[in-house]
Amino acid sequence: MTLGHIQLNTPKLEEQASFYEKYFDFKRKKHGKGWFLWNRAGFLMAVNPLEESPVMPPWFHIGFRYETKDEVRGLYEKLKLNGFEVGEIDDSDYYMQFRFPDPTGYVIEIFWEPPPQLW
Repeated sequence: MTLGHIQLNTPKLEEQASFYEKYFDFKRKKHGKGWFLWNRAGFLMAVNPLEESPVMPPWFHIGFRYETKDEVRGLYEKLKLNGFEVGEIDDSDYYMQFRFPDPTGYVIEIFWEPPPQLW
């Protein structure tokens, strides 16, 4: 079994969809009043309109795993260069991550760790 989709509601529909296209290589298709976004791995994100930004618990975040530390550093620099408020990179031998809010305020974690079979 694999996780198939997530729904993120937003008052910033176009900005939210464009963000995931630009920084995470999602493609989009119109769906009702919102968008279906999907990536190369087949993961689907439904982005739908909402009048106000949702209030999420402080522990809630969405994680994107990268295959190398260099990819994590590269995205970190790209986001910083484009004006995003990114947290510091937490880097160790077995884990690297940073977090930042997307245009709606959902917390995104970018991380690298060895594949689970190597733990």
